[in-house]
Amino acid sequence: METSYIEVMNKDYLSNLGFQQEELHFISELVKKGIQEKLYTNTKDFKHDLKHIERVLTYVQWILNEKKKNGEVVENSELLFYATLYHDIGKTIGATNEEHGKVGSQEVYKYLEKTLDEKSIKIVSSLIKTHASEDDRVELSTDFSEEEKKKIQELSDILKDADALDRNRLNYPA
Repeated sequence: METSYIEVMNKDYLSNLGFQQEELHFISELVKKGIQEKLYTNTKDFKHDLKHIERVLTYVQWILNEKKKNGEVVENSELLFYATLYHDIGKTIGATNEEHGKVGSQEVYKYLEKTLDEKSIKIVSSLIKTHASEDDRVELSTDFSEEEKKKIQELSDILKDADALDRNRLNYPA
């Protein structure tokens, strides 16, 4: 049975890296949600399994913590965590590496329609789509102001960086 690895890790090690207990619990709860929804349980692609998702969630939190230490405030980080949880669902339903962001960005609506409002889902969808594209720019409709687009772009950059950290850690190409 799958489980959240962050629950069995050495908490002192993570605390020394600046993680708070509530942050670790939040990541664990997102992983449990992934298990309940069977998001990554049937994938044969070990690079895009639930362990990868949990590592990327942890990297996202680490980046947010570093930004906070530098006095930066990242708005809508909860949407970033949803995007991180679902960022590779396109892979699990068979999409190619080039197409999995686009497929996942459409698929995510099924998972979030009862949880988030339409505008928030559009943001999450855009983050998922962009995480797998070579173009780093988030594509958003005119429903968003320039200031909102700038903040959403920051979320996208964090997701792409966190995903790349895990990719580089495992030494496999994008």
